[in-house]
Amino acid sequence: MKKTLLAAVMAVFAMTASAQIYVGGQIGFTSSSVKVYSDGDSKSGTSFKILPEVGYKLNENWAVGLQVGYSQGITSFGTFDVNDLRSLAHTAVGSVLDVLGNSDLTDVKLNSFRVAPYARFTFLKAGNFDFFLEGGVAYTNIKAKNLGNIVRILDEDPTVNALEIGIRPGIIFNVTKNAQVVAKIGNLGYQFAKLNLGSEASDAGVKPSINRFGIDIDGDDMSLGFNYQF
Repeated sequence: MKKTLLAAVMAVFAMTASAQIYVGGQIGFTSSSVKVYSDGDSKSGTSFKILPEVGYKLNENWAVGLQVGYSQGITSFGTFDVNDLRSLAHTAVGSVLDVLGNSDLTDVKLNSFRVAPYARFTFLKAGNFDFFLEGGVAYTNIKAKNLGNIVRILDEDPTVNALEIGIRPGIIFNVTKNAQVVAKIGNLGYQFAKLNLGSEASDAGVKPSINRFGIDIDGDDMSLGFNYQF
């Protein structure tokens, strides 16, 4: 028993001896303008996201981390690709909602809070590049502030609670020994979202929810961040 305990302690020390802490994350800002009439004034709005991240590199192949952040609006760091209908709709609808969120008449704002722990496995190193798979879970709470001022049947601001479980491939470019650029492309996993429209809708049995399983590997589902490793 003592030998087993000693071996376990030595294994933990061996892992932590090579461990490294890194910090980083993602930021984004978008400014959009919408013009309805050719001779009219355009209306503008903004969106942004701040997603700091801290991680613990256990050894050369394994790391664990946590991302916690806040965003307001929709289109921050979005893409615009006329050959991709989803991307085009994402940009158009998101821009309109960002403009509405900056309007004195509506003042509708989408505020999101996100928590996402993960584990990362690096399966290949080639020069300054590390290729990895990242698996994790994420919880996101979204609140549509002041939407009840437009949709009168809502007795309170609607909220969305979303849960994700997925695996994402990614690439790390080691700029220096400590500085890294991290790109994650696509996703394979499951998403569940539940919409709360308020007590009156809930009492009437209106409780929308979404279950989604799929795989997406394209530029519209790419995130880019920066890490500094101590």
